[in-house]
Amino acid sequence: MLYDYSDSGNIVRFASYTLPGPAEACFIRLASIAHFDAVATYRVTRDNLPELLFAYTVGGQGQLTYRGETHVLTRGTVFLIDCREWHDYRTTGDHWDFLWIHMGGALAEAYARQIWEQKGVAMRGGADFISQWQAVFDLAQLNDARCQPQLSAALYELLTLFLRPRQG
Repeated sequence: MLYDYSDSGNIVRFASYTLPGPAEACFIRLASIAHFDAVATYRVTRDNLPELLFAYTVGGQGQLTYRGETHVLTRGTVFLIDCREWHDYRTTGDHWDFLWIHMGGALAEAYARQIWEQKGVAMRGGADFISQWQAVFDLAQLNDARCQPQLSAALYELLTLFLRPRQG
C-alpha cells in the first residue's frame, strides 16, 4: 500500500469504530470519522486501503486527483472515492477544513457504484451533508456495538444524499 501523510494539521474531532465481524455483510461499517483542519503542506497519496472515503469541504481549499481527473475542493464540495484505487488529495491554499468518513462493507460499495454511475465522484453538497456527518459522529462517539444498526442507517442516509436531485 502506498500511504503518505505529509505534515498533517489539526484534528478537530476524531472517532474510530470497530465493528464485530459477522455484521459486515448486512451493515455499512464505519472505520473512522474526523473533522480535520489541514495545514498548507498536507497531502495524502495512497492506494490499496479497503475502504471508501467520504469528504466534505467546510472551508479553505483542497484538491483531489482520482481516476485520472483532478477536482478542486472548495467550500461545499463533497466527494466519495474507493481507497483501493490510487488517489491523491492535498491542501491547495493556506488550509483545508474538511469532514471525512472512512467506511466499508458490501452494501456501501454497491451504493457507491450507483453514486459514481449517476453523479460521479465529486459534486456540490449542502448543509444536509454536514448534519448527517454529525449524526454519524454522535453515534460513533457512543462506541457501543448495539448502535450498529443505527450507525449503518446513518451512513446509508449520508450516501443517499449524493443521489437526491440537486436544488436550483
